[in-house]
Amino acid sequence: MRHLAASFVLLVPSILFSGCVAVDTVKANLGIPVGAELQTYTAPVQELNKPLLASIGSVLLRINKTSDLPNIFGKADIYGGKMDRGFTEVRLIRGDGKTRFSLSITDVEKASSETTMERYQPYMTAQQGSSAVNVTTNVNTAQAQTSAPSSVVTVDLNDTNFIAVGSYLVRFTKFDGVNLTYLVERQSP
Repeated sequence: MRHLAASFVLLVPSILFSGCVAVDTVKANLGIPVGAELQTYTAPVQELNKPLLASIGSVLLRINKTSDLPNIFGKADIYGGKMDRGFTEVRLIRGDGKTRFSLSITDVEKASSETTMERYQPYMTAQQGSSAVNVTTNVNTAQAQTSAPSSVVTVDLNDTNFIAVGSYLVRFTKFDGVNLTYLVERQSP
């Protein structure tokens, strides 16, 4: 009987302590996958590593920015939902001779409080009512309340043959005063 009582005294605390760890883990994710860490993504619209041609007024590079839609646990949506985070755009705005041209670089950042709970609410029959999502758009411009670009960069092909925009390089090959031949590539880490 003493042997049984001693075993019980040792067994109960070990079950309780091991159960606490298991309960905390289950409580943290309720036994379902909670998702990966949140990540941001950039995707250029233009093809990479291919010679491209642009004329005055054309977009040389547009980089769309997205991020994972957060779930209730602050992790990435397990269904792959994404949020628009804005874009960066490089546009050829003018030429000055056969080797000089100007580019405008515009950066638009969007912030949102949207989560999976708001995104998928229409599909949840148990939840009624409306949801409030805050979306903020910041446009970095040269002057307030204008459509002016955030910055204007003048390039002289005799001095410079590329610019870095985020994690991408825009390499300039030829400019004839109107048309610019260029290449977009991902920067090496």
